Parts: sequence; C-alpha cells; structure tokens
Amino acid sequence: MTVAEMAVLFKLELYKVDTLSQPNFLDSEIELIFNTSQDLLIAKKYSEFEVNQKRIDDLRTIVSTVPIVPTVVSSTVYSAALPSDYWFHLASSTTATGTICGVSTTITLVNRLFTFDRLYQALNDPFNQPNEKQALTLFAGNTVQIYVQNGITPTSLNLTYLRKPLRMSISATGVNSPVGFTNQCELPDHMHREVVAESVRRTLESVESVRYNSYRQERTE
Repeated sequence: MTVAEMAVLFKLELYKVDTLSQPNFLDSEIELIFNTSQDLLIAKKYSEFEVNQKRIDDLRTIVSTVPIVPTVVSSTVYSAALPSDYWFHLASSTTATGTICGVSTTITLVNRLFTFDRLYQALNDPFNQPNEKQALTLFAGNTVQIYVQNGITPTSLNLTYLRKPLRMSISATGVNSPVGFTNQCELPDHMHREVVAESVRRTLESVESVRYNSYRQERTE
C-alpha cells in the first residue's frame, strides 16, 4: 500500500468515528503520525520477535544481515562500526582466522553478548573467557567490541539486525527517493492496515474523542 493510499484510509477511519470533530490534517502531520506509529509498533514487536512465526513475519522486510570488517583495538580486542541504519540487534557471529592444533584455519565464533559489568567478570572467568569457539561482544556507542582469544584474528562481524525503515512520505516519488524517504510502507502488506489503525488510535487519543472507546471495540471485534 502506498503512503498516499494509507492516508486516504486514515482519513476514512477517522471520519467514520466522528466527521465533525476531526481536524483537517496536513500531509506533513499525517506523515509524522504514520512514522511515529510505525516506530512504536516495531519497537513493541521487537520485544516479541521470534516468539512465534507471526511476529517474525510482521518485521521480516526490515531484517538485514551484513558483514562488517572490524578494526584492531588490541591483540585481543576488535571494534566493528554499526551500520547507519542499525536499530535493534537480532543475532551475530564472528568469522576469524586462527591456529587450531597447529594448523591455520578459518573459524566461525559464536558471539556471546554481555553488558559492561558482566563482561569484565567473564574475561576473568576461565569458564567464560573467549576461546576457539566463542567471542565475547559488547555494544558500546555506535560500535560492537569483539573480545577474542589471543592468536585469533576476527575478519568479519556477521550482524543480523532490524534496520530503521525509510521515513514514509506522501510526496516521495519512490523507495529511497528522495534519499531516506519512501512513498510505500516498507513493512509487509498485512502490517499496513495495522500502522493505519495505530495511527488512528493515537490520533483519537490526542484529540480525546468521546467515541474512541467505540472505535477500539470495533477494531477488536
């Protein structure tokens, strides 16, 4: 569904609730409502991601996987810059080279994600330290810090994440045209009406429509 079509549906849903009390929204205001509602829906569904196939399908079109070449911080610490469109982490692994049993080889390390306080405990714990099977990772600012065993050299951080969707715009002429904007909702088709419904709900709440509860009940029936 194009953003323009979503805007028409948005107005129809509002007018269906109460024609006289609804303001005449500018396109820029509708775009802001759509983008805010979409962001809130994504954040909510991310917390439930992989709970079931429905949640995966809800966000599958904004899942990205990219290899990132890390830079050296020290002999056992490397840093990988997050993509500019990064939003939420889903999974990652590290491709590295190392010497195993006297043979130089390429290995894939399981990344174990830590918080600051637990990372330093793990680095001093012989049962949790980095080894030839795992790396310890930490998100710091706009980077991922990779802690590896001495003698292992990471060559790629393989990051799977939810990216920030392009901003919806009624006046956009295509996907990423102009750059950063789209004239179509990037979420799967079945999510377009959910974005509109969330936009209507937020709008009715903000204008304190007396018929909001009736609308909510209609949407759930």
